[in-house]
Amino acid sequence: MKVLLTGATSALGKAVAKSLRRRHRLRLTDRRRLRTDDEFVQSQLGHGRQTDDLVAGMKAIVHIPGPADAASADAATWIDTCTRCTYNLLVAAVDAGVKHLVYVTSLDAFMGYDPDFLVSTSWHPRPTTEPAVMAPLLGEFVTREFAQTAQIRLTILRLGHLVDADGIGDDDELDPMAIDPRDAANGVAATLVGDDGSRTYRLFHLQGDFEGARFPIGGGRQQLDVKLQYDFGRPRGERT
Repeated sequence: MKVLLTGATSALGKAVAKSLRRRHRLRLTDRRRLRTDDEFVQSQLGHGRQTDDLVAGMKAIVHIPGPADAASADAATWIDTCTRCTYNLLVAAVDAGVKHLVYVTSLDAFMGYDPDFLVSTSWHPRPTTEPAVMAPLLGEFVTREFAQTAQIRLTILRLGHLVDADGIGDDDELDPMAIDPRDAANGVAATLVGDDGSRTYRLFHLQGDFEGARFPIGGGRQQLDVKLQYDFGRPRGERT
């Protein structure tokens, strides 16, 4: 299947590309240049022919929104890239007949809940006003408008924080929202493998499965049919 991957220069984008190329033909894009053996098109995801050409011939899009330099981006940049650019991408995708868009976002909007609560996909987000938290959530609202009118199938995948399991020792403090990039990438790939086209809209939460994990992910893991391989040396014991 021909798949367009945005945000390809990010750490997550590179991990996702490695996972997807096992089964799919990739076209990568980002605002910055990337040296890769895959097809790559540099794009700002503007409203025009360049974005139309970018999505042409694609069956699915994996969209990783956000500024190219997320760490130093201001509020306006975050909001613009997650909303206007996402809208431009979706308009072009619908016009080109793309069947499925996967919007990859974050579980950060649920950090406002008490850590003892078993937050699931049915819970409403409680975001802060930080651009890196609010802007991707605003992008979710943009994508849902297209799905609600049945213009394209939509999968929203909310991920925990990327933490390389190989760099974590047994005595190191672990982010309670950690997920190894390889597990995150396999989760993204599973949204394409498990898509039979029967549902216009799907939503999943996914983070690492380990002792002390912030959010329960049993349902999301099972529905996605993805096996998480990295527990950071902190196994739960009986997995559910």
